Amino acid sequence: MAVSLTKTHQAVNKKENQILVSIARNPVDTILSATAMVVHYGLESSITETLRHISNQYLDYYNYMIKEVDVIINFYDIEKYPKETLVRIAQMTGVVNRNPVISDFELADLVENRHLHTSKNSVYYDKVKNKVKDLNLEKHFVLYEHALASTKLLKLWDGQDHV
Repeated sequence: MAVSLTKTHQAVNKKENQILVSIARNPVDTILSATAMVVHYGLESSITETLRHISNQYLDYYNYMIKEVDVIINFYDIEKYPKETLVRIAQMTGVVNRNPVISDFELADLVENRHLHTSKNSVYYDKVKNKVKDLNLEKHFVLYEHALASTKLLKLWDGQDHV
């Protein structure tokens, strides 16, 4: 079977024989990062309006993720165990059926895609961080915790304390 990988931050209509993989990240970090990037690249001028819009997108996407996505990855596994996470995804999706060799990789800003390696590099990061504190994220955390408790969550190991 041919494998096609597509990256998106949007919900997609699932096709036959398609495996949807998504990443669950805590609401504060997600909304803070996305807002800082949007404002950093001048796509929106109002931090408050952008926060509201991205907050609503988070709720919509997590409702979609919980219902439609086949595999959920904890963002913090990617941060802590990037290679191991990629290997498990590759094995699980059939990209490879043995231990692939994943060389070191470097993360960089992708200016042409209006994407920062880390939103912490944005001059707007601290301003957005202060405003995120004013959001009511109760519903967001319920959905986030539901996603992490899902049987769809990718486990890097089976009951062990290490990878």
